[in-house]
Amino acid sequence: MEEPVHLWELEAIAKSQGIEPGPGDAPLVYSGREAFEREGGDYQTAPRPGVHASTVKYVRDRDISLLGWDFMEVTSDEYKRECPVHGVIYSYGVALLDNADLGGLAVAERRYEFMLSVQLLRVVRGSGSPLNPTALF
Repeated sequence: MEEPVHLWELEAIAKSQGIEPGPGDAPLVYSGREAFEREGGDYQTAPRPGVHASTVKYVRDRDISLLGWDFMEVTSDEYKRECPVHGVIYSYGVALLDNADLGGLAVAERRYEFMLSVQLLRVVRGSGSPLNPTALF
C-alpha cells in the first residue's frame, strides 16, 4: 500500500481486466488513499501510494486523453523531480484528474469500462478547475 503504481503494473492490471486503453480513453488509477490515511499514512511524505513517473510512457504510448488518480504522483529516487508526471504529461496534451475520490468507484461496480463525463469550469488564464466527474455504467 505504500508503494507507487509503476508502468508494468498498469499493463498487468489492464491485461487482467481484459481491457486495452487507447486514444481518447481515461484510465483512473486507484491506489487506496482512504485506507492509507485511515492507517495513519502521511499524504505529504514518502513512502506513499500514487503513480510513478514510469506511467507517463504508458499514457504517451496509448494516446490517452486523461489520467486520473487518487493521490499525487510519487517523487522517485531515479528522477529526483518533485512532480515527475505533472512536469511531462502536459506536453502530450493529457488532462490530469488529481486527488480524485475513487474509493466508491473502485468497490461499487467491479466494472472496468464506463463512460466518464468531466465538467470543467472555464477559468481564464487558469491551468486547473474544480471538477465533478461522473461515471456512467
